[in-house]
Amino acid sequence: MPLAGHMRMGLREIPAKEWPIFLAKLGREHRAWLATVDRGGKVEAREQPLESIAADRGIDIRIGHKAFHVNEPQAVRVEETAEGATQAVQIDDATGRSLTLRFRTAVAPGALDGLAPGET
Repeated sequence: MPLAGHMRMGLREIPAKEWPIFLAKLGREHRAWLATVDRGGKVEAREQPLESIAADRGIDIRIGHKAFHVNEPQAVRVEETAEGATQAVQIDDATGRSLTLRFRTAVAPGALDGLAPGET
């Protein structure tokens, strides 16, 4: 059985009516966090600071100096750790293509199981 700190939760779907509030809150809470954008299996931005994410006419994400737009979003899912921290957001568009915004997360000190090689 995996340790609680290492368990991954599944993807949780966010109802469409909640997208604007959910994404605005996520953008505020994760502003300046390093994130990677993968669209259709291709990394389009790697470890750049999140500037904003919003749902209005589609979903707009600003990361680093790049802007990403998802036209006609069909689904928004969030991947969380066992502790409830957001690891990633997956957005599907009308063509079935997915954009994944994945956050670089720090490991909690208690989750480490020993010394780093340089510390011995």
